[in-house]
Amino acid sequence: MEDRPVKVLLVEDDEDDYIITREYLEQISSRTYQLDHASDYESARAAMALNQHDIYLIDYRLGPHSGMELLREAVAQNCAAPIILLTGLGDRTIDVEAMREGAADYLVKGQINAHLLERSINHSLQRKEAERKLRESEERLRLSQKLESIGTLAGGIAHDFNNILTIISVFSNRLRDEKLSSAQQNQMLTSIDETVKRGAALVRQILTFARQTEVRFESLQINDVVREWIPMLRETFPKSVQILCEYGDNLPKVLGDLTQLHQILLNLCVNARDAMDGLGLIRIVTSKVSGETVREKGLEAPSERYVCLSVADNGSGMDSETKKRIFDPFFTTKDKEHGTGLGLAIVYGIVRSHHGQIEIESAPGLGSTFRIYLPAMLPA
Repeated sequence: MEDRPVKVLLVEDDEDDYIITREYLEQISSRTYQLDHASDYESARAAMALNQHDIYLIDYRLGPHSGMELLREAVAQNCAAPIILLTGLGDRTIDVEAMREGAADYLVKGQINAHLLERSINHSLQRKEAERKLRESEERLRLSQKLESIGTLAGGIAHDFNNILTIISVFSNRLRDEKLSSAQQNQMLTSIDETVKRGAALVRQILTFARQTEVRFESLQINDVVREWIPMLRETFPKSVQILCEYGDNLPKVLGDLTQLHQILLNLCVNARDAMDGLGLIRIVTSKVSGETVREKGLEAPSERYVCLSVADNGSGMDSETKKRIFDPFFTTKDKEHGTGLGLAIVYGIVRSHHGQIEIESAPGLGSTFRIYLPAMLPA
């Protein structure tokens, strides 16, 4: 038996159903339960916002509101505990919708007994714990791949810092020349100051990208996301790789994690650079597209508006068999010293976690184009 009682919040506006549920929980001998009660929608929202319960049992009918509304709101707020929806009639349509919206399980009130309730709660808690461990594993993998991505840029970063130090050293030595005018000295001091700021910005961007933090979704303008990372790529990629950016006008914002979107861009550009053997053109384009356009490509697109981030290269391209496996973890066409095969798998995982889609257009000798479709936020 578990030492700590399982904290349960029952959202139910019928007092009799609350008493029955309490009795069922008291009959369970395998572990103990602490049952709290919210009798209406607003008090349930307030209680769930505190994140103090291990599991929620929510009645489908809550006066003018519904348990489905509460379920959607809780999922949107990244509710940490599993939610079981309680329905009165066993409507299959409602049950299927509840699972699609993120419920851990659903129970028909007239069929509930202590054994069924215990099994549903245990299953929901175990599934949530498995999901938590999977997320932690994915995050460790993502961090590892982040560091690998930084490693691929290390040569360019070292070269850039050598240039920065050389500029500072040259101007510092020249400042010792007593024949210099005040204007010349000020110009050199300004150059030193700008160079130091450039180096500090490079370090700051690397540390920000490599940090291990919780995923934080926020309202983002994709053009700003690209503009923020492009200087890093241009500084660290070989000069033989050109990067051309085309920014769409009046793009709607997307809900995303800034660091993860930077990682998508970095991984796609590194992949493009390697496909061109360090010589060629990478074209980055942002645009807005309709959900209908995305659906016409055979992709699932429930939203009506999307923002597209496209990364294209004029490299070697891929055959159909390679395209089928390109997002498989550890699949790579590179030798062991130049890749683990995680980069595009990480891209795929990030895109899916942002409820987006990814499309590949490629053929041998004709380069490759990756298009990322992210659902646009609704106008405020």
